[in-house]
Amino acid sequence: MASQYIISPLTHIINECIAHNMFPSSWKIGRISPIPKISEPIENSDFRPVSMLPFLSKVFERLVLSQLVEYIEEHSLYKETMSGF
Repeated sequence: MASQYIISPLTHIINECIAHNMFPSSWKIGRISPIPKISEPIENSDFRPVSMLPFLSKVFERLVLSQLVEYIEEHSLYKETMSGF
């Protein structure tokens, strides 16, 4: 499988981004795709724009989120009385 060849370099790239506190600008650029709202769209208003971000940005964000949640739980930083919207 290709995954065995991509895991190591991908892990290195993401770890370097975290270590240097950076998020590559190319990962911030989304591609907007028009998705039809109805079965036979004719006008622009018949479409809704959907932004597709690069998969690396999603992988990076999920890893940072899991590390952040783990840190918060390990250090008891989350209180039951805290809430948000």
